[in-house]
Amino acid sequence: MVAKSRSKSRAFTLIEVLTVIAIIGILSSVVLVSMSGSQKKGRDGRRISDIGQIQLALSLYYDVNNSYPPNTSSLATNFISAVPQDPSGGSYYYSQGGGSYVLGASLEASNAALPGNAGTSCVSGQYAYCVRP
Repeated sequence: MVAKSRSKSRAFTLIEVLTVIAIIGILSSVVLVSMSGSQKKGRDGRRISDIGQIQLALSLYYDVNNSYPPNTSSLATNFISAVPQDPSGGSYYYSQGGGSYVLGASLEASNAALPGNAGTSCVSGQYAYCVRP
């Protein structure tokens, strides 16, 4: 009886290829899920920074005019180069009266370390960030 010689092939089997594809798919989905939370926190950080800029412009306006403006678009002429807009395309809440104002933004995520009066109901939404003078 003659022994058959087998040539050793160095190719991957179908099972090995499918396993690698499944692992890559699982890892990419985990990365995408974790990045969506980071994007929300990033947009919230931008909102808080924008509120701080508007708050500074309101203080400058008050120093010059001895009152707060009726709306934030009045700040764009001399007190701030451009009034910031919400990263999601909306606008920030502003109300003035009685020598005071309320300035707020609706946040996407909860953050216990927020400055100001976080969680008050100046804006609609699950999480809010509101400041007063």
